[in-house]
Amino acid sequence: MPVAAFFFKALRIFLEYGMLLWLITFSVRLGRMMFRDYQQKRKENDVGGQKNAEASLLILSSKEEGLLGKRFVFSDQLSIGRDPDNDIVIPEQFVSHHHAIVYKHSGHFVIKDLGSRNHSFVNDEMLTGSVFLKPGDVIRIGMVTLQFKR
Repeated sequence: MPVAAFFFKALRIFLEYGMLLWLITFSVRLGRMMFRDYQQKRKENDVGGQKNAEASLLILSSKEEGLLGKRFVFSDQLSIGRDPDNDIVIPEQFVSHHHAIVYKHSGHFVIKDLGSRNHSFVNDEMLTGSVFLKPGDVIRIGMVTLQFKR
């Protein structure tokens, strides 16, 4: 009887640790597969994202001759206003010192009015808060009209 008990006890230990080892091996392999898939999808998104990483604002109309037809290319953020520290400087009395900002959020570009007195307009609708921009959207700030391109 002691030999049989010893055999069954050894078999039980072997099966318990064998199952534990199998579970660890399975988890590691599954983790590697998921991580490899994640890296592959991230690389695909990065390659696609580099093409679409830049956006631009094209000045369609302006009383300032120096601004008309200018294209401002950016990838993360662009500020618009009357102060010289803005990326797009519009020297008009209808434009606030820091009027609006266009920034990237989750792969999309957003325009936000910074509390200007004369407001910003997107596709002839007054901007309240912030709005996601689509390619071709027309932005009006003061007497300047810009078009968003991607």
